[in-house]
Amino acid sequence: MIVLVIIRDNADSYILGMQWNQCQDMFQFLCKLDTESHVVSKRVILSEVAKLFDPLGLLGPVVVIVKLILQDLWQLAIQWESVPQDIHTRWIALRTDE
Repeated sequence: MIVLVIIRDNADSYILGMQWNQCQDMFQFLCKLDTESHVVSKRVILSEVAKLFDPLGLLGPVVVIVKLILQDLWQLAIQWESVPQDIHTRWIALRTDE
């Protein structure tokens, strides 16, 4: 009995919110963020953080940075309005980093 496995060039598998490219043997995470929102508020940051699903903990370095930003928001007792300029700058830098 011969078993033949064919791997296509664009073969991607999706499982647990992750994408696995079999040809490049690489995990990819997809997170669709709202590009129209120009206001950065505590509500927006919490909403976008909630979209991160990482059951294996592979996004640990990114999640730690996000949690530090959230910690600063809570320590400053920021309500749901716009965030201070330094946190705004950190958040935008994190979002645009590729």
